[in-house]
Amino acid sequence: MDWLAFAGSILGGLIGGLFTYFGVRLTLKHEREKEKNEQLLKADAEKPRLEIIKYQDFEATKSNKKVNNDCNVLMLNITNFIDDNGRARFFYDEKALKDDNLDFVEYELKNTGLTEIADICITGNLPKNLSLVELERKEFYITENLLNYEVWSHKRYIKPGQTLKLRIYYIKEQVMISNLGTPILTIWLNDVNGRFWSQLLASPSPQIEISHYRKYSDFRDSINIDTAIECFKNPYLW
Repeated sequence: MDWLAFAGSILGGLIGGLFTYFGVRLTLKHEREKEKNEQLLKADAEKPRLEIIKYQDFEATKSNKKVNNDCNVLMLNITNFIDDNGRARFFYDEKALKDDNLDFVEYELKNTGLTEIADICITGNLPKNLSLVELERKEFYITENLLNYEVWSHKRYIKPGQTLKLRIYYIKEQVMISNLGTPILTIWLNDVNGRFWSQLLASPSPQIEISHYRKYSDFRDSINIDTAIECFKNPYLW
């Protein structure tokens, strides 16, 4: 009987210890989640945000052909895709190779938020139809038949109150507009604290949405051409 009582006390102690252990773990998890939510609420209140302070449409930019902006994005419609013995080849209208065949709209954007922006990246929201390339590297992407979904701003570390200039280039009379009513461009803001925020830009119009917190994985997925290439090879994956 003494042995059974001893074993029972040991077992009860173990069970009690397990309950205490899991209780502490749950409490710590709850505290971490609470702290994380509080940090996100504070970050959201102080988040970076780009606002359009100046906009020039196609007509207004006709007389200004100098490429001296902080970010120059060329929109290319994907006209064809070929799986060339395992190599993915994407085709675009070669009119884009000549600057005279391009028109653009220009945005001057101001960081009206309270947090400094470390990096800015422009991506597209129509991966089946649209490739985005840096204007200065267009010949490389077009002649090499490459897919690309990201263009980074040359200007970095944009403090609150500072601005940058963004141009979106199109082949004349080939403006890409979503037929679903959703803006086809996203501006990603990577702030100095390592958080990512996104803003939808309805180019070529002067409409931009406020910034929203996003996970890094969301940004990574938006620029992942390897996943997109698999979808081009196997369209049922889209």
